[in-house]
Amino acid sequence: MPRKTLFIICLYIFFPFNKSNAQSALFAEKSGVTNAEIDYKECPFDNEATAVVLVNEAVSDYDEDYRLITYHHVKLKILKDKGIDYGNITIPFYSDDDFENISSVQGAVYYYEGNVSTSKILDKKSVFTQKENKYWSEVKFAFPEVKAGSILEYNYTSTQKNYGGLKEWIFQEDIPVLKSSYLLTILPNAEFTYAVQKSENLQIDIKPNSAEGKIGFEMDNIPGLRDEKYIDSKNDYLQKVSFQLSKYKTMNIMTTWDKVNNEMLTEGSFYGQLKKNLSGTDDFIKGIKTDSSEVSRMEKVYDYVRKNMTWNQINSKYSTDGIKEAWEKKTGTSGDLNLILVNLLREAGLDVNPMLVSERYNGKVNKASTMVDQFNTVYACVTIGDKQYYLDATEKYNSCLLTPFLILNTTAFIVNHKRGNLIDIKDSTALYMEDIHIDASVNPEGMLNGEFSIESTDYARDYRLRIFSTKSVSDYQKKISGNINGLSFSDFKTVYDDSDSSPFITKSKFSLPLSNSNVYYFLPANFFTGLSENPFISENRFSNINFGYKQFIQLTFHIKVDSSFTIDALPKSIKLSNSDRDIIFTRSVNSNKEPNEIRIFSTFEINQNLYPVSQYDIIREFYKKLFDLLNEQIVLKKK
Repeated sequence: MPRKTLFIICLYIFFPFNKSNAQSALFAEKSGVTNAEIDYKECPFDNEATAVVLVNEAVSDYDEDYRLITYHHVKLKILKDKGIDYGNITIPFYSDDDFENISSVQGAVYYYEGNVSTSKILDKKSVFTQKENKYWSEVKFAFPEVKAGSILEYNYTSTQKNYGGLKEWIFQEDIPVLKSSYLLTILPNAEFTYAVQKSENLQIDIKPNSAEGKIGFEMDNIPGLRDEKYIDSKNDYLQKVSFQLSKYKTMNIMTTWDKVNNEMLTEGSFYGQLKKNLSGTDDFIKGIKTDSSEVSRMEKVYDYVRKNMTWNQINSKYSTDGIKEAWEKKTGTSGDLNLILVNLLREAGLDVNPMLVSERYNGKVNKASTMVDQFNTVYACVTIGDKQYYLDATEKYNSCLLTPFLILNTTAFIVNHKRGNLIDIKDSTALYMEDIHIDASVNPEGMLNGEFSIESTDYARDYRLRIFSTKSVSDYQKKISGNINGLSFSDFKTVYDDSDSSPFITKSKFSLPLSNSNVYYFLPANFFTGLSENPFISENRFSNINFGYKQFIQLTFHIKVDSSFTIDALPKSIKLSNSDRDIIFTRSVNSNKEPNEIRIFSTFEINQNLYPVSQYDIIREFYKKLFDLLNEQIVLKKK
């Protein structure tokens, strides 16, 4: 994917704006369908697309109370039956304290059969609002009888209490967009900064209109951005424009990182929470202060908060209702939990600061743009000696000695009473490590019976424990069995303790009937490694490959074969690596005719955690060769 280009521009408006009284009918004249839209059968720049957005446009204005009013108009076409689900519409909005509401929802669906066209108006009774959590709600509706060839159109109005709700306009979706435009009216006497994120091979038309206090943005023919394996975040690659109010009248608002730091230091729902006393914690704090090890104290406070608090699955940088209330209720947002954590770590005498983070799914932080909304939550940053530890109390499985996976290879902002600073979170020692041992035998009937153990440490421990704790045992077994059909387990168990540094061990007996042709029997050589499906099969890729951590997987496989078989063919002993030799697969295969035994020892290593998209073709070619090797089988011949 071509490099993103970035623009940061300040807009000053020093005059009132005369608005039209006909905004509610803004898109009425554009409703309906054109002949070109009827004839549109396939997207020329994405022939796999199952649906396409024909038009996505919006206009934002303000009323006499300076509320932010945005009028939306969307039109899309279903190209294939697989795209029918795009007829189910969801409009999320920030509903806490009635900050935003969605109104005036109207829609229609148009059908075409030969020369006959019909349409149906969206029934208002089918439009409903569903509350997702304390902060967010969704307006939902489904168009009736949607099928390939249908064109769907709808309008709605968003009303927000103020321009604090102005965040970003996203031009790109997971299906192609033919036209996307946004027209913004700026508040009088206000200054906004905006940042455009786009690919170099796509054009954007920016139309500032100082005379009327407006600025417009438009992009055409935008390819869809689908989910890709090991993507940092779709937000990092979406074509979009982001906004932040930086000045209103004579008041500057967070235009430098120093100002961001000062703002957060004076924010009562953020730094102000660090001076609160939490009831019932005095004896705990007194007890751990006797521990001379700062690392031990950190671990004890971390475990104490995790065991006493439950995350309500809501991310926040702040503690809106205060950490004292959250502590009493024993539940809260990520902001509540992690500000409680910072508070108690300070009480324990540790050097700790709150740290604003943008977790990997939220997108990269643009250091040139001082938009605090780039961060989606807050962590605790503890400094002990010359090492920093990053703690997240919402995380039930991760050791506090291990940098949370969600912030590996990201940028964070540490809020400090002296001076805040941006830091790049990297960990060259971060490792996903598994050691797999299998001891098995093939009986005269061609059944493979055996037992295995998987010892998972560091990020592998975190991964395995998370799955085991949140899924059923059968789901966990499916996860570790990969794509091997017919594999069954018995005496299945896991071994681990509360120590975050101890390994997570999976043990079990297993059996597998070998596929056969009555003469030849086929035995897979790749068991329980997690390397069951090639993640890089697409011809094109838009995003970097972010593994997060390095990986080392080791397999020792010992097989005894009944004397009624001969060993006819074996996988190759080989060493395979990419051109930079930082992704390596090795396999050593040995067999003995007397006794009839096979030993396989293989390793898989990834020694770089982040690869630019420019290297995708190289990575893709390596993985194709890798999975050709992994799919090689042991062939036994019946005597």
